[in-house]
Amino acid sequence: MFQRIPYNSIYLFTGWGFQEESGSFSSKLRETHVPIIPIVICNSILHYFGRVDPLSMLCAGSGGADACQGDSGGPLMCYSRMRQRWELQGVVSWGHGCGRNNIPGVYAKISAVTSWVNSQMKLLQLNDNDIL
Repeated sequence: MFQRIPYNSIYLFTGWGFQEESGSFSSKLRETHVPIIPIVICNSILHYFGRVDPLSMLCAGSGGADACQGDSGGPLMCYSRMRQRWELQGVVSWGHGCGRNNIPGVYAKISAVTSWVNSQMKLLQLNDNDIL
């Protein structure tokens, strides 16, 4: 499934990971806003050389605040003005370092696994109300 990522929205990342590459885990849950980086830019020779799959991954961040060690699996959320709620768009996956200037982080796209998640919820007899 391909889902268009709303680039002009507010994206929020949260995590307990390192605050810098050679740092230590945070004692507080941290949050930061990050811009979504178009896949064409993320896959350029300046970044990831075509290793980011546009169907299952997305890129966010441009230096400064970023996901780091210990943040993998953490949420990348987007506020939906239409639905008036935060929605999960991605999960921290990988990147080069932490907060390096002009180097985005790579996130797994939730839209790429939505069908699988829904099938697992059916197997467990769960619905959206059980999770929210």
